[in-house]
Amino acid sequence: MLTVIEEDSVREAVDQAMAWNPFANDMMEAAIWRIAKEPTCGTLLEPSTTPPRLLLHIPPNATAKTPALLVRYYVIGPEVVVDWVKFLPFDPGQAVSPKAFTV
Repeated sequence: MLTVIEEDSVREAVDQAMAWNPFANDMMEAAIWRIAKEPTCGTLLEPSTTPPRLLLHIPPNATAKTPALLVRYYVIGPEVVVDWVKFLPFDPGQAVSPKAFTV
């Protein structure tokens, strides 16, 4: 499991999102856990940069009505640096339902 470092602007964005989304911090903690466990889970966003940037997209949840979360990060050795995050307001047209993940 890699160590995840958040830039100051990331924590500020999470704090601002808490004003309208009480789950913002929990969502960010879940994203950090996911990235730390499997840093290749994101989509390669900027392959020409050194180090390459990746983007993790957590879609909105239809049941909980949580917003979407975008997390940009890069990996340097045993560390992952999260350098940008954006919470997008809940959009039922983009939301997924937990039922979609059942067999």
